[in-house]
Amino acid sequence: MRNNTKSMVGRFVSLLPIGRIFTTREVLAYGFRAAIDQILSRFVKSGRIRRLARGVFVKDPENKLVFSDFDIAKVKAESFGRRISEYPDNLGIRLGIKEGLEDATIFSIDGRSSRFRIGNRTITLKETSTRRMKMADTRSGQVLRALCHLGNRSVSPFVISKAQKDYNRFDRIENRNNIQFIPAWLSDQFPNKTWKIIT
Repeated sequence: MRNNTKSMVGRFVSLLPIGRIFTTREVLAYGFRAAIDQILSRFVKSGRIRRLARGVFVKDPENKLVFSDFDIAKVKAESFGRRISEYPDNLGIRLGIKEGLEDATIFSIDGRSSRFRIGNRTITLKETSTRRMKMADTRSGQVLRALCHLGNRSVSPFVISKAQKDYNRFDRIENRNNIQFIPAWLSDQFPNKTWKIIT
């Protein structure tokens, strides 16, 4: 059974395109967890695959490909049926509506908060409400998530104007799709009162 497991995992890896990130969970159908872990560990030692984080690997025979923390965290989260997005603090800093330095090791997730290691860095996935995570990763969605996170006391018409300074017609239309996911205190700040509001 073990040789059969090794053969099936080996075939799975062989069929992967170079640069394809995968997780342990994708090959668990081929055998018991202990056997899978041992096989993947041997594949790493032989250079057949490269370990990016615990339970996350990539087919990269020449060991030249570079992946961002977001790329790795996204695959890891998706293997558990979760979705991640940029952390609103970082979005706010980038938009110029929040002071501080971006922390590229923190992301939002539509599940429980957790941490894992990538090399010498600790990646933090912070639990975020499902409603806010439903906002698309468009410019509008990012702006609204940043404003929500900033909070009622810190958001003013000036702050909203600053956050939306690069908006185009598409972004304003996208706002209408996202308005249902933001709290009433924020939707009240926008001039178009015909939008549907969910509190």
